[in-house]
Amino acid sequence: MLTIVACGLAVVLALLIVPVRVAFIADPRGTPRFRLHVTWLFGLVGVPVRAPDGTSAQDEEGSKPASGDSLLRARRAMAFLRTSGVVARTKKFLGDLVGSLHPEIETMRIELGLEDPADTGQAWAVLGPLSGWLAYRYDGRVRLDPNFETTTVEVEGRAQLTIIPLQTVALAVAVLASPTILRGLYSAHQTGSK
Repeated sequence: MLTIVACGLAVVLALLIVPVRVAFIADPRGTPRFRLHVTWLFGLVGVPVRAPDGTSAQDEEGSKPASGDSLLRARRAMAFLRTSGVVARTKKFLGDLVGSLHPEIETMRIELGLEDPADTGQAWAVLGPLSGWLAYRYDGRVRLDPNFETTTVEVEGRAQLTIIPLQTVALAVAVLASPTILRGLYSAHQTGSK
């Protein structure tokens, strides 16, 4: 029996080690399209993700939580955030989570044009240095271009994001099991039960 459990755990860990790739493709030419494709097991399992239609089940039902419930949630959230060290631990978790993601940009072109060419020039004064840094960082594969003639925001490109599920699960378990977060959750729970 113990051997079966150990083998099952080994299989689950092996599957969590396999990276998940999320591919983004944006092409504004012709019919604008944005595609998102998630692959796993080195491309053997692939799922195209469709864009949401903008309506949710809650919108259709028209039900809203009672104001007492939302006030209680707000009090609990504030009690959680006021707990010593929670904000710092959350920032560390978010930093670790972003660090665990591995982006790969194949090509990216962003064209920005505002109504007034002077406004475009002012925006470009801020975005121009960023454009130079992005071109340097990604070997010219990322470009920010101003458009002084028409009002437009166009994003065109291909990028991939690699996520290792085991690393993400380990980070989530570490933050949820940390004493700081547990103290914050306890404080939030106590706020609701008073």
